[in-house]
Amino acid sequence: MFDLISTYDPVADKWTDISDTSGYDVWPRKLAWASDMGVLLGAKGANGACGAVYSPAKDAWTGIKPPDSTACRYEALVVSIGARVFVWGGALEPNGSAVNTGWLYDPVADTWTPTTTKGAPSARTKPSGLWTGTEVILWEPSSFGAGDSASYDPDADSWRPIASPGPALDPSPFSNVLPTPAWGDDRMYVWDGSIQKGAVYDVSHDEWTMMSEIGAPLHRANPAVIWTGSELMVWGGRYLYGETNEGWLYSPPPAKK
Repeated sequence: MFDLISTYDPVADKWTDISDTSGYDVWPRKLAWASDMGVLLGAKGANGACGAVYSPAKDAWTGIKPPDSTACRYEALVVSIGARVFVWGGALEPNGSAVNTGWLYDPVADTWTPTTTKGAPSARTKPSGLWTGTEVILWEPSSFGAGDSASYDPDADSWRPIASPGPALDPSPFSNVLPTPAWGDDRMYVWDGSIQKGAVYDVSHDEWTMMSEIGAPLHRANPAVIWTGSELMVWGGRYLYGETNEGWLYSPPPAKK
């Protein structure tokens, strides 16, 4: 297992190796940033930890002890929500049954708080979602699992159902992973390179709108997707047996009022 981690300074255009995670190896691993610290989470690893917290000031890792066995997850959604990290879904064992439970982890206090299951979406592994600044959105098309989507408010510890994209974003039958969405202009953008289709979710109106397919990115799996501040950038991805280095920009229509 590789435990080498580096940081990148875009101003200086420089990479710097930081201390490794020896002693706290977890796999599969997810990395989030909260309270000016790196939080590495995954299934239970060495020393009973299910991850570690990185302090840039000390260039050191501290193991994260789970409150119980349900906090360590395989293929869970791990999202930074400001000062805490949201961990939801996944499975408790390799190839185990999916769960619809979650936790909020505070790296400063080193505390875990369970999230409510009342109104939570159906259990799933490799869930797809993001943080809007006020809530976590989890989405799922109709043919992928139960096809239900929901939004979680960490301050109120409450879930509310939201519209799903229906069959429009049903993934390729050869895919078992939903694309990672991007957030911008108070909307969520989903582009699935395996089916060459995308959609925009408007939170304020709870509705999905399909993206134009004119001039859309070519067929490829798992491209990187990011919001630039005014456009959605789709770059790279895998086509047949090789990686690609092409990119596209999507200009969305103005948000509805």
